[in-house]
Formats: sequence, structure tokens, C-alpha cells
Amino acid sequence: MVKSMMLIMLGGMVTALMAQPPNLSFKRGAPISHAQLLLGARSMGGRTVVPTLALGYFSVSYKSSYSDDYGSDSYDFSVHLFIPKVGVRLLSARSGDLRSYTLAEAFYLLPVVSGSEFTDDDEKEIRDALDLIGLTIGFGVEYFASDQFSIGSEASINMIYHSTEFTDDFDNYTSETRTILSALMTNVTLNYYFRP
Repeated sequence: MVKSMMLIMLGGMVTALMAQPPNLSFKRGAPISHAQLLLGARSMGGRTVVPTLALGYFSVSYKSSYSDDYGSDSYDFSVHLFIPKVGVRLLSARSGDLRSYTLAEAFYLLPVVSGSEFTDDDEKEIRDALDLIGLTIGFGVEYFASDQFSIGSEASINMIYHSTEFTDDFDNYTSETRTILSALMTNVTLNYYFRP
């Protein structure tokens, strides 16, 4: 259900993107960086709202090999996380060269897993374990060096939700686990404005 809603929101934002070219924002924070499209600003209830689309990426790779008098072998695996986000920025009025904003984003972790020793079932289990949804809520400030460029920073809290359910028909065993992870994140942003 949540994945379907995110796909519908993403489709709507892509349609809006086709109507007018976007502004760009690049976010650098540890361990994940994002490229973000700032779609056309809209006035809603006296506030300026900017819809956003973003894509983040993170990967972990491991390789091990050995050799001895009896032979050699190697082992490797990698996990790539693609993190599409949809969200909004609620802009405050610009004060000189500064502008602050509140942000809210929903995101989905799309894992791509491979390994020399993994079976298809192993890869599916790992993907299912990393198949996460989350929410980001935060605050940002931009300093405008010119009307077309600003540098800024953001502080946000990221919350990730995951649930698993296990059933075993043999002894009628059922287990359900819900996990919420949260972390405070900071980013440095570079923002390029091709239109007001």
C-alpha cells in the first residue's frame, strides 16, 4: 500500500516536472549524498511550498580471497541501496541573503544485492530485510551568493520503519517484529536556481 502511494506521488511529481524545468539541489551528508530536483514553488495557505524529488545512493562491497598449498578460493558480496525520496520544502520569507525552510520527505530503500556464494533465495531474504520505508523531518537554511546559487545546511531526523512476520505451519508458530530506527542527520547543500 505504501509503495503504491509513493509510486502514485512520484508519477504526479514527474508529470509536474514535465510542465516546467526544475531547480537543482545537491546534498552532502555522511554516509549518503542526494541529488534533488526542486519543482515549481506553489502558494498554499499563505506559505510557499516547493515539491521535491531526490535520489540517494549508498553501497557496501566486500571481497575476500585465499590460497594455500591445496588450492585457492574467493568470496564477494555487495549491497547497493538506491533511496528515492518525495517531499516538500515549506519556505520562509527571504531575509536579505538568507532563507530558512522546513522539510518533510518520505523515502524507500531499494536494495540491490549480489554475492558469489548467495543463492537466489539468499538474495531475496536480504532484499526483504533491507526493504524499508522512512520519513525525514527537518529544518534548513540557505545563503544566496547570487539569485541563481545558494549554499546551505540542513538538520533532520530520519525515521525508518520495518516489520517482519514469520509463520511456521508445522507447530503453528507465528512471530511478528516491528523495528523503528531513527537518526539525526546533517547535510551541506548546494542549490542551483534556473528560474525563480
